[in-house]
Amino acid sequence: MVTMDRQRHQERKYNNSSFAAEIRKDNAAIIQHFIGSESEAQQFGFQGMFYPYYHYEITRVLNGNMAKIPADDIQLAYYYALKLSQLPKPTERNVHLYWAAAAQCWRDPESTSRMLDLHMMFGDFNRQPDFTADFESISSGYRFCTLSQSYTSNFGQREKRARFQEFADNPSVMARVRTLLRVVYDHQMLVGGMLIVLLLDDATESKATLQALHSPSLSASDVWWLGSYYKDFQQTEANQALLRELYAKYPTEWVDEYQSAL
Repeated sequence: MVTMDRQRHQERKYNNSSFAAEIRKDNAAIIQHFIGSESEAQQFGFQGMFYPYYHYEITRVLNGNMAKIPADDIQLAYYYALKLSQLPKPTERNVHLYWAAAAQCWRDPESTSRMLDLHMMFGDFNRQPDFTADFESISSGYRFCTLSQSYTSNFGQREKRARFQEFADNPSVMARVRTLLRVVYDHQMLVGGMLIVLLLDDATESKATLQALHSPSLSASDVWWLGSYYKDFQQTEANQALLRELYAKYPTEWVDEYQSAL
């Protein structure tokens, strides 16, 4: 009952035209209300009601420099945004606070669905980055994640392969892709982006990363999904060899016929 009352109180407070008019241009107040709402929601086990009404404003502020907002508030806002499966844009001014929020999620991986994105941006959380030297790498990782997940279908993603070439040419992105694909392989769009850059890249280690996916544990749907990417990248002998190996290791119908993951 207490939980429901608190949630209703938040809804009445934030679903209010006078409140909205007052707060929309006050960046510091937007962040303060966001973290206050989410802190109370976390304590009492409900969805904070500020975010549903003001998520555009929150995103706008988080993607900026937040020059007049206290550092502790910025870090908490990043943390709560990640918990809500958002991925704010890193800025040079606040990237250290973003990393601290991401590391907090890393210590509790169930707190966000964005851990793969965060590893793509920051790499190994056992090592704190040099935020000045590594900012371009962090920013490239972020842009790769947002591009990969901007498509609604794997076909559309593969059709726009040219947009991924800059990442296939980026050593820091490719190093993280090769590392992460050793431990994560599923059908999400970010993994699809990883497959694309590995297929675009001519390096032997990229082909070895893909070949390592050809394990006996792959399901029919896993094989079909992987094969659908291979078939669209048959311009090189190395990629042709990957597809031939897929046919040699698994039933032909797994490779050629749509296999539901259900």
